[in-house]
Amino acid sequence: MRQLFSYSSFFGVISGIVGLAGSVYLDTASGPTIVLVSIGIFILTLLKSRTV
Repeated sequence: MRQLFSYSSFFGVISGIVGLAGSVYLDTASGPTIVLVSIGIFILTLLKSRTV
């Protein structure tokens, strides 16, 4: 369970940083950009779990 919390915190921080950087670069709103990054991470992990 501790590992799950660590992963979720890590992916949350990464989503925030990449989303904020992407919103500055793309000149978009930060909230929706962070959400799109989070959805992208979710889809990548979903695809990875199905292939393993």
